[in-house]
Amino acid sequence: MHIGRVEAESPLLVVTLRDRTEVEAGRAARFEAEAKYRALVEHIPAVVYLDPVDENSESIYVSPQVVELLGIEQDEWLTDPYAWRHHVHPEDIDRAWDEYRHAYNAHEPLNHEYRMVHEDGSIRWVLEQAYPIDDEQGNPWLIQGVIFDITERELAEEQVAFLAYHDKLTGLPNRSLFTQLLSRALVQAQREAHGVAARLFRQQRHLQSVRQREALRAGVEVRRCRVECLAGEHGRLGLERVSRHGDIGVVRRREPGEPRVRTPRAAVLRRTGLARH
Repeated sequence: MHIGRVEAESPLLVVTLRDRTEVEAGRAARFEAEAKYRALVEHIPAVVYLDPVDENSESIYVSPQVVELLGIEQDEWLTDPYAWRHHVHPEDIDRAWDEYRHAYNAHEPLNHEYRMVHEDGSIRWVLEQAYPIDDEQGNPWLIQGVIFDITERELAEEQVAFLAYHDKLTGLPNRSLFTQLLSRALVQAQREAHGVAARLFRQQRHLQSVRQREALRAGVEVRRCRVECLAGEHGRLGLERVSRHGDIGVVRRREPGEPRVRTPRAAVLRRTGLARH
C-alpha cells in the first residue's frame, strides 16, 4: 500500500494498493530453493563448485568442504582465479588442465582423477566430475562440478596390490611375486639366448670360411714345397723329366748311358700349374 497527497482546492488523499501475492510467493520459492540447494551441497562429502570457463575469472560458488579438502577458506577460492591450479600436484597439473579444457570445448562431461596438495603438504587423491553449461548461443559459459576425496580408496587399492605380492606380516615378496619375476626372467633369457645363438651361428660360419681359406692356402703351399723339393732333387735322383698325362704325373728313370736332361725349375712349376703370376 502506498499513501500520497494531492494538493488542490480540496486536499485529496491518494491510496494505492498493489497485490504482491505473486512477488512474495516467488521470493518464498526462491528462498526455499536456495535453502534446499545449500542443504544439499553443503552436507555432501564433496566440494561443489560453479566456475566460469575463463581461467582468469573468479569462481562463482564453492561449498565449505573446500576447507577440509585443501585447508583454504571459501573466500580464497572465490577471489583467487588460480586457487585450484596452485593446489593441484605439479606432476598432474598439465594432464588435469588439458582434460578440463577438452571437456568444456567438446561439450562433454568431465570425469578424471588426479592429486591435490593440502595446505599442510599432505597429498589428496580426488575424483572430479563436472558438466559444462552453455550460454544462449551454445558456447561454453559455466562449469558445474563436484570434487570427491578418494584418498582412502587409493590407499586401500595400493595396499591390496601390495599384499597380492608381499607377505602381510614381514612385507617381503611372496611366492606369487617370485613366480612372476621368474617367468619374466625366463622369457627375457630366452629372447637373449635366441640373439646369442644367432650371433654364434654367424661367427661359426665366418670361422668356417676362414678355416677353408686357410686350409686351401696351406694346401697350395704344401704342393708348392713338394714341387720345389722335386725340382731340387731332380739331378741327384736321376729323374729325366716330369710330364703330365691328364691329372697323373709320370716319372721315368734314366737308362744307363743316356745323357742327363735337366728340366728347369720354372718349367716344373709351370707344368704343375703352381707358377707365380
